[in-house]
Amino acid sequence: MLPINGLSNIAPSWMPKDLGLGFLYLGVLPSAVSSSIAYTAMARGNVPAAICSAAASNVFGMMLTPFLLLLLVSTSGGGDFSVAEALKDIILQLLLPFAVGHALRPWLGGFLGRNETLMARYDQCVIWLIVYSAFSHSVESGLWENLPLQAILFAIALCLGLLLLFMVFARFLVRRFGFSLEDEAAVVFCGSKKSLASGLPMAKVLFSGHPGFGMIVLPIMCYNQIQVIVGAFLAQKYRDKIERANAEKTG
Repeated sequence: MLPINGLSNIAPSWMPKDLGLGFLYLGVLPSAVSSSIAYTAMARGNVPAAICSAAASNVFGMMLTPFLLLLLVSTSGGGDFSVAEALKDIILQLLLPFAVGHALRPWLGGFLGRNETLMARYDQCVIWLIVYSAFSHSVESGLWENLPLQAILFAIALCLGLLLLFMVFARFLVRRFGFSLEDEAAVVFCGSKKSLASGLPMAKVLFSGHPGFGMIVLPIMCYNQIQVIVGAFLAQKYRDKIERANAEKTG
């Protein structure tokens, strides 16, 4: 379990420390693979760059998340959180199945390719089960009874603010270095998305047995819903801009 004494000077006095820990955890999560690529494709952006970026973020993010989280929440290096133990659990529970799946691709690739619709539904069902499990855990722990309404509203507002901040910062960097509009779309979506599919399983590893688990994962679930809504709107805006720019070039 992570030490949270380092949050005393970060979170507001009325904000539960577990919720503050959840926002720090949200900040160190890797990018979402499927939504980053999907929105980049919808925007007519640089899809190959989005694929490489989102995949690399997830693979390396699984290794870096425990270190970054410990760096943020621990001011003295104390506590009972073991980075080595967390990495071992992440490797066994997340990276090993990922590697086994890729190793089996030569034998299963043909079947999966012929049943893309079935696999897509299976993937969605797994994510929904993860979300359902997290919500069930939060209800069982009494999260919705103990969490003040102002903390819930603050969590939603802060998630929206963080998403917009990430998008504005990514857009500023891309334009600063003179990348194309297609590259900008890929960077904005990959740089602002947070992975619910890997975030919740990692949370169960990092915060196993933590009494405030439901409150810790609340920012992830709020952020995920907001990024879906904002992403769909922004993807259409980028698509229109990119199509107009291409029409001007060819015209």
